[in-house]
Amino acid sequence: MFTITDRGTVVTGKIILGSVSTLNNVCIVCAKTGETKESVVTSIEIEHKITETAKEGENPGLLLKEINRKDVSKGDYIVKMI
Repeated sequence: MFTITDRGTVVTGKIILGSVSTLNNVCIVCAKTGETKESVVTSIEIEHKITETAKEGENPGLLLKEINRKDVSKGDYIVKMI
């Protein structure tokens, strides 16, 4: 995880179920406390290529708007809001 000034924080991990697209609303769920925080996916990158969508089984980097590095930690879940 790292922060890009004025853009947000990039988080990485494997998509276990479903897919995520640019501009999807997501919810970050803390694995330890169950607390949640909402954000928007502003960019997706897979293997150094920017893409619009990432699907099940892929390991993307997601740029999350208005999220600080301290708001996420290893083991947290990102859930697409419907």
